[in-house]
Amino acid sequence: MHKNHKLLIFLLGLIIVSLTLSLTSGIKSNSNFRVDLFRVSDTSLIQSIKIDNKQQVEINRSGNSWSINNKYGINRNLKNVLLAVLNQINVRRPVSKIQQEEIAEQLRLSTQIVVTLGERTIEFFAGGNAARTQSYFMIKGEDQPYIVEIPGYRNYISGIFELTEMQWRERTLFSSNWRSLQDLKISYPGHPDNNVNIYFEEDFFKIDRVAAMDTLKLMTYLSNYEFFEANEFIPSGFSSSYDSLAQTSPLAVIELNEINRDKNQQLSVFPKLENDNYMLTLNKGGELSLVDYARIIRLLSQPKDFKLE
Repeated sequence: MHKNHKLLIFLLGLIIVSLTLSLTSGIKSNSNFRVDLFRVSDTSLIQSIKIDNKQQVEINRSGNSWSINNKYGINRNLKNVLLAVLNQINVRRPVSKIQQEEIAEQLRLSTQIVVTLGERTIEFFAGGNAARTQSYFMIKGEDQPYIVEIPGYRNYISGIFELTEMQWRERTLFSSNWRSLQDLKISYPGHPDNNVNIYFEEDFFKIDRVAAMDTLKLMTYLSNYEFFEANEFIPSGFSSSYDSLAQTSPLAVIELNEINRDKNQQLSVFPKLENDNYMLTLNKGGELSLVDYARIIRLLSQPKDFKLE
C-alpha cells in the first residue's frame, strides 16, 4: 500500500519534468537505433492504450473523455503522466549483447502495451531491472531490447505501466464549492453533540448551534471540498484489517448535498488503525478507499471550530 502510494507520487513528478523539456528537439539516430523509436509525437491521435500485465487495463479515449476498462473515469494526473511518457520517451542505447537474450525473454513475460492511433498501432513490451533503476522497452516481434529514458529524469519509467485498474481510476470523492452547496452534515455516531449541520439560508450559510460564526473559518473549511480525492480505491479482500474495520461503526459520516445532484455524496470515515497513515472511507456507492490521515482529518470539524472568538 505504502509502496503504491510512493509510486503514484513519483510518477506525478514526471508532469513537472516534462514541462521543462523541449518538444522540438531533433531526432538523433545512428546505424543501430532511432532515439524516437517508441515515441508518440502527437498524443492527440491516441484512441486507446492497452496494458497487459497481471491484470488488463484498457484506456479508451472518446473526444475529451478517457475511461478505464469502460468502467471508470481516468485519474487526470496519471493520464497526463502517461501522455508525457509516451511523448518524451527516448532510447538511450540498446542493451549489451551479453544481456540481450536474457532481457528480451524477461520482457516477453512482463508488460505488453498496445497504443492505437487511428489505423496505426505501436506494440511494445516494457519492464526493467530488479533494482528498478533502468527501464527497458522492446518492439513486439523483435529481439532487441533498449534502455529508455526521459532526458533529465533517470528514475523507473516503466512503473507507469504497472499500475492496477484501481490506481488508474479517477479518485474524486468531493467536487463542490460554496456557490452550489446546499447543505453539509457531519454526524458522529455516539457523540451527537459534535454533529455539524451547515446549510444555505436566504443569502448565506448558517450552522446549527453556532450563533456567532467566524465566516473566514467556514469558507476555509468549505474549500476542502472543492477537489478532494482518495489516495486509492481498494477492493474487498485487499486487507483483512480494512475488511474487518468496514464492518464496524464509522467514526463520522459526511453527507454533502449540491444543486447538481450528481455531486451529492455520503462518505463514512472509519477510525484510524494503529500505526497507519491512512483512514478507511466508504462512499455512497459502497466503494472502499484510503485517504491519508492529514487530509481527511481536516474534514472532521465540530461546531466549536466555527465559532467567532
